[in-house]
Amino acid sequence: MSIDLKDIFAIEGSFNEKVYQKLLEAIKSKATSDMDYIKFKKSYSSLCALGMDEFTAAKSAFVTAETMGFSKEKLVQSVNYYQQVLKKEKEAFALALKNQITNHVESKQLEVDRLQQKKLENITKIEKLKEELLLIESKLKDMDNDIESTSHKIEDTRQQFVHTYSLLEKELDNDLELFNRIV
Repeated sequence: MSIDLKDIFAIEGSFNEKVYQKLLEAIKSKATSDMDYIKFKKSYSSLCALGMDEFTAAKSAFVTAETMGFSKEKLVQSVNYYQQVLKKEKEAFALALKNQITNHVESKQLEVDRLQQKKLENITKIEKLKEELLLIESKLKDMDNDIESTSHKIEDTRQQFVHTYSLLEKELDNDLELFNRIV
């Protein structure tokens, strides 16, 4: 049975669709073949879609799942498992973000520093080097603009990830709280 995770993790609000899809792919890639939180939530969501209230839908889905050896303990363990999957994605994102900063900001900042030093050296040189000095100043301005632009893009991506991650994490927490209350 193929489960479309977008159907059961229908988060609301403004979020980055690519990040959302990537997080759902991570969850799907780590899905187990046994009865677990994903299959339970699919059953629960399907019953809710049929007009059943949350309490009855959760109880009905749980009673059905119990016939397959599922328990509240396994539900909680399964939710925790998927929370760990998300956490690993968050850690991988943090590492990728750090690499982006290193590759796109720090390396350019080193180049800016190098050019600044060369600028100071050229000030003391003879008149012929003034043309070279003007070129370096122009390059510095371009690189500063590029650093600022790149930094804003990276920060925007980070904020979109954090926002989307928190929405999905909240969904999991809400489900855990709901199912802990009901089951």
